[in-house]
Amino acid sequence: MPFAVSAQIYEKQVCEVTYVFDIKARTVENKDNKQTKDGSNKDAPTDVGQPTPLHDIFKKVFSEERVAEFKQYGNPMMFLRLICDTSGKVEEVVFSFWPEILLTPEEFYQLEQLMKSYHFNLQGIPEGAQYVGIRWGLPLARVYMK
Repeated sequence: MPFAVSAQIYEKQVCEVTYVFDIKARTVENKDNKQTKDGSNKDAPTDVGQPTPLHDIFKKVFSEERVAEFKQYGNPMMFLRLICDTSGKVEEVVFSFWPEILLTPEEFYQLEQLMKSYHFNLQGIPEGAQYVGIRWGLPLARVYMK
């Protein structure tokens, strides 16, 4: 169930990590993110190889019952912006949602920790890049569909 919050932007702390929730923009990110705030373009086309572990990561966080809860909102989407160093290690995660933010702060924390433990097999990194951005979307109600 979505949060009932009067402010457009608020913070919530989980395990000493502070998340910034922007209700109007429907985004959530770690307050300590630096690369996503510097204004540079980190979304150069990069091949991440296949398969990615992202579906497995979501299955570790969301039970089938939790995914069934998402279905009551139609086909809600979660979009990820992953900032990786050139070795493919995920450094930062920004979560965006449509039509609204449906996850708990604890779920954001679990997802972020699991994603930051992963290295993508990146190919086609632009020369001189220090970081690359990967965008990925997931229909939340379909985590367990094949």
